[in-house]
Parts: sequence; C-alpha cells; structure tokens
Amino acid sequence: MKLKKAFYPIFLVLIIIIPLLLHGQFYNMPESVVYDGANNRWIVSNTNGNLVVVDPITRAPVSYFSTELTEAYGLFIVGNVLYVGSHEQVAGFNLSTGEKVFSVTVPGAWFNDVTADNNGNLYVSDQLVGPNGNIYKINISSQTATKFVDGGLDYPNGLYFDEANNRLVLCSWIPNSPINAISLTDGSVTTLAKPMSTTSVTTTWNYMDGVAMDGYGNYYFSEWGPPGNIWRVSNDFQEASLLYTGFIAPADIIYVGTNGGGKLSSQSSAYSETGVLAVPDMVGNNVFFYDLTVTGIELSSAKPDNFLLHQNFPNPFNPSTTIFYDVSRESNIKVSVFDLLGREIITLVNQIEPAGSRSINWDGRDYTGNLVNAGVYIYQIEAEGFIQTKKMVLLK
Repeated sequence: MKLKKAFYPIFLVLIIIIPLLLHGQFYNMPESVVYDGANNRWIVSNTNGNLVVVDPITRAPVSYFSTELTEAYGLFIVGNVLYVGSHEQVAGFNLSTGEKVFSVTVPGAWFNDVTADNNGNLYVSDQLVGPNGNIYKINISSQTATKFVDGGLDYPNGLYFDEANNRLVLCSWIPNSPINAISLTDGSVTTLAKPMSTTSVTTTWNYMDGVAMDGYGNYYFSEWGPPGNIWRVSNDFQEASLLYTGFIAPADIIYVGTNGGGKLSSQSSAYSETGVLAVPDMVGNNVFFYDLTVTGIELSSAKPDNFLLHQNFPNPFNPSTTIFYDVSRESNIKVSVFDLLGREIITLVNQIEPAGSRSINWDGRDYTGNLVNAGVYIYQIEAEGFIQTKKMVLLK
C-alpha cells in the first residue's frame, strides 16, 4: 500500500513525533535507572519526583510507579524496597505495593546518588558545591543518618559499592573530574584516576555523573560534558576507552548482567558475559539501553595464593547467579548452598580441582531439581580444612 504524499506529514507525526513526546512526558528529565528483577521491569527517576516504569521488552515507558516525591535522583534496590535520593530526604518504597515505607531527612542536604553495602547500610552522596560535599551513611533498620565522609568533597555525585575492594567509588560533578575511592574501613579518600594523569588514562573528564561496573571489574562512567560521553575504564584504571558519545547530558548509569558470566570453556581463562547498560539522557529526555557482550581474560592469570570465595554475580539475582572462587593448590573442593537454618540445599562442586580461579553457576534449584523460595542463602567453600561462607539473595 502506498501513502499519498499529503498523508506523509500526518504519518510522520503518528509514528515518530507522538512517541517522542510521550517519552518526554513520562521521563521529563530522567536522572537514574534501576532494574527491578523481581518484577522484571526498569524504573527511572526524574527530577520532578516521578518514578517511571519501563517495559523490559519494548524498553518504552508504560506507567508511573510513584508520583509522591517532589524530586527524585539516585535509585537503589535492597530486598523489596526501592530507595530514592530526593534532595533532603532518602525515601523507600515497597516494590510490591508502591507504599512509602522508609524516610530519612537531613535538613540542608542534597541527596543524590544511592548505593548500599551488604550489612544493611545505604551510602548517599550529598551533592554540595566546593569543599562542603559529604557522604552519608544511613542504617536501614534504625533509619538513622550519620556523616561517613564529613566535608572535603567537591560536588560528589555518582557512587558505587565496590565489594571486592571494600570501598565506594565516587565521581564528582565538576570540571576535570577526578575518580576517588572511599575506604569502608576508615572513610579515607584516595584518588584512583585524575584527568591527564601519568597513567594511560589521559582524558580530560568534565562533570562526571554516574558510575557502574560489569562482572569483570570494568568501570563505566557517564560524562555530562560537554560532550556527553560514556567511558569504560579498566579495573586498575590504566586504560580508558570511549564507549558511546553524542548524548546531551548522560546522568546516573547502571549495568545489569543478564547471564551472570562464565568461562567460555573449562580449559580457558577467557570469560564472556552479556549485560545491559542503561543511560538516562537528562536533557535529551530519553533513556538508552545498550546490549553489551563483555569478554576478556581473568583479572589475574597467576596461580592464586590462597583459597578464596568471591561474591556471587549478579547479587541479588533471578533466576541464576555465578559463584567465583580461587584454588591455591590441587585439592578436593566442595561448594555448597545452605538456607538460613543451616540446611544444605545443594552441593555444586565436590571434586579434586587443580590450582586456578573457578566459577560455578547456580540456577536456584535444590537437590530434587525444584526451584527454591526467594530469600537469603549462604554459599560455602571447603578445602583442606579451609571454610569460607558468603550470603546471596534470590529474588522472585
């Protein structure tokens, strides 16, 4: 069927202009993105306080999750609660009901990005200009806030909990932005990378906004600009590559692994992982979703010095996750999963293995092949008298 030329303008309005206007109406300066795995949806915050639901298939906005706040910035999910940085307040919403169940207010603060450790604490950047910026630590159970880093930060913005190094990674919304690390042991601040530094990371970064990490330890940073860029930086901050460009104002990005990662073969140290990088373009009034395949070599190909159990990835997860562990010498290795009552759910590994770094996938099933309930589980490694355990969270 051919369209008459007179109908072309109307046709363009219907298929192009109207969808763009609807996107802009929903998003209205999008700031942050989070993936709600339990309900299989993306949620986007905007500076007018709305939380927008995005369909995971079409990746288009479909409804509002909440319109209760007057401002909404950083997003982070812990359990079944969505935490939102909202100027002087950090609010929490039950993901099942949409009910507001958490609120901590600090007069004079400008709460922006939110992250969390594994011990029930939120960390929030207090985005004040000059040497007045802070990092707040908020205990979830007591709903109390204390200054974890008291001043000395210039416009702290993107914040990410790097569990492997027990630190927060922070970028600042200023010209020539440095990337800093904040120790969770003592709150000390060190610089990981400076623009035009002596390392091979020699790019001048301006107004860095968001930070994320993939399963192999690569960092992703959004540069508000100008220009608006997305950078991928190696775990040791020795290499940086420009991944995407052309945004107006990319804000708080997120990376979500979609297959948990894993070895390409049992005889190779090469890994492959698929994931999605979500980029909210605040001034552009849109959110972009990029499907990535991350491949590489283990961070260290040397024989591990000790037996070690790493944090699973992703965590929380649904439906499967990958458990990583190190074997320092040939030994009988046992990796098991337990519930919180100490009952063994399944043994994933029980065999002699040579020295090296290993991984094993758990699909959320028990010995009988049945899916277990959502909740917190313990996974454990045993080797020559060495025992180490960690927690992981299965969502439904």
